[in-house]
Amino acid sequence: MQFSKDDKINNLVTEKVRAGWQVRKGKKHKILIAPNRQRIAIPATPSDYRAFLNFSRDVRRLAEGLPIRVTEQLGGAS
Repeated sequence: MQFSKDDKINNLVTEKVRAGWQVRKGKKHKILIAPNRQRIAIPATPSDYRAFLNFSRDVRRLAEGLPIRVTEQLGGAS
């Protein structure tokens, strides 16, 4: 099954599914669910060259039971 157009992301998700993680269909993206029930959206068509690095970091943090860091938006928010 194809989870992402990016081969590295697709392989990582496939590896996690074989290890007991689950994939569910979301509204726009498929969702990878860790055994501890934490979730992360799977980037289907990533355009950023760092997408795999960011996704693999977040998956590793989920596996360790750590929260995923959400960066603040830069710019005109006051």
